[in-house]
Amino acid sequence: MAAMELETAAEASLKPPPVLTDYFAPHVLLEVLNFLDLKSLATGAQTCRMMYLVADVLLDRPTWKVYQGPQLQSVVPGKPSAANLPHSWVQFARDQLIKENVMGRPNVGFLTMKSFFPANFDIGGLFPADTSIIGAMSKRIVGVDSRNRVLENDNGAFHFSSLALATLPGVETFTFEATAENLQSPASVDAIFDQLADRGVAWKVFVLHITADCENAELFLKALNERFPGSQLVGGLVEPHPRALMSLHNGVTHVFGEGLVGMAMAGDLVFNSQVSHANHPLSDPFVITSCKGDQIYKVRPYKEGEETKTGCDNDSSNDGMSVLDPIFRVIQATGGNVPFFVGLGDDAESGYELHQLTSIARNRNGMETGIQLGYDLDLQAGQHIRIFGLESKSALNDVEARLQAAQETCAELAKMPLGGLLFTCGGRGLQFYGRSEVESSIFQRKLPGTPLSGIFALGEVGPAALAGSKPGSLKRADPKLQGFTAVFGVWFVPRFNRPNMDRFKKQQEDETGKVLLERREKAALVRVCRSS
Repeated sequence: MAAMELETAAEASLKPPPVLTDYFAPHVLLEVLNFLDLKSLATGAQTCRMMYLVADVLLDRPTWKVYQGPQLQSVVPGKPSAANLPHSWVQFARDQLIKENVMGRPNVGFLTMKSFFPANFDIGGLFPADTSIIGAMSKRIVGVDSRNRVLENDNGAFHFSSLALATLPGVETFTFEATAENLQSPASVDAIFDQLADRGVAWKVFVLHITADCENAELFLKALNERFPGSQLVGGLVEPHPRALMSLHNGVTHVFGEGLVGMAMAGDLVFNSQVSHANHPLSDPFVITSCKGDQIYKVRPYKEGEETKTGCDNDSSNDGMSVLDPIFRVIQATGGNVPFFVGLGDDAESGYELHQLTSIARNRNGMETGIQLGYDLDLQAGQHIRIFGLESKSALNDVEARLQAAQETCAELAKMPLGGLLFTCGGRGLQFYGRSEVESSIFQRKLPGTPLSGIFALGEVGPAALAGSKPGSLKRADPKLQGFTAVFGVWFVPRFNRPNMDRFKKQQEDETGKVLLERREKAALVRVCRSS
């Protein structure tokens, strides 16, 4: 009798109980529950296996959150000294984002600490195993946190740190490191590039932190761009220290310094980089008629609408004026009080790459013959030059125009901003603008509700600044290490984001297989009991 009851119960267990998908189509279920906050999803995941599968998919929806705050001792007074370690601050920052009920399972992170990282710094246990984080030490941070609060610490007077965590579904990441010694060895650099290439994906974005004392950084950037053409590079120089940099990959934390740390990103992502320079034209455009190497001797005025051929032979005649004439006119007009750059371009419409005037060129008799730009340039007759000056008002207008252009470009593709990074020059703060929190406030106004984190850098990595170019231009100059720029990197996602149905179906099939296996095992146990 007991055996018969056991068999009846086993047969009944083989009949699957009703689940949510018996009442709702899977795509409808995902669309509806996508409106739940994270806490409600986590609670619902404990009710049944189907809700667990739904929550597992929806917890990976795109998010980007930023926490910025002071060192822990000023937040939690009376805590023991161990609680003031950077590890504890990261844990505190992570918990704050979780409490805001907006943070899913992060797979990407960017950390900026006020002080250097301890040798035993380890945050691997605080995040999922597939989370990649790179970080750097910087006393001067900039950003907009998840509560839409602007924070800039451009004088380093306050002990603030910053943690940005993002959930980017369908994005693959890879962190890499290079010490200053590695960058001296072409074989070591090639080994890093080979590791990236061996992943077999098309890398779209590279984010880099580089210590300011790192030699050959510019050569590394050039080689990286040549090895992975079409990718976009953003980053900045940070203060040198033996423990200024860190990375987290596959649950392992590594702290080091005097080199660079980077994160490569590929997959389903839309990224837009914008570089702004605080400049306005101080002269009319000119065409080079005589030059050699990185020196310019003669120029002539550019006639609007004319076509010029770059690389034409130098004009050895007396046609044209000395390049010193417009230089001296600018100095006289500004009283020598406005720092200026020499813009160099292939035409007058695409914009000018800015270069500092290194020195005045002289002949053997000591006579002034032209200007020298340096940078190992190979100038060509027919190229265009124009002189640009630094001005805070022009910087404001340019930052606004370029962020507006980034938003409009992605809005046309039904994209919306998710989060961003900013690497701005240390000279573009209170002393330059006359007030603080300028560039972060512009970002907050142009891309409302979009978190931002970044630093005041000692040099910025991004597309070469093209003065005079149209903000909406899709043309990107090759990345380089430059100064007095603001480099923005913004990630965009579809405005109408849909849950991942393919992943849900696969997980549903896997879970169904597990349930059927359990029921078959129960039935087999019943037969064994009955036969005995």
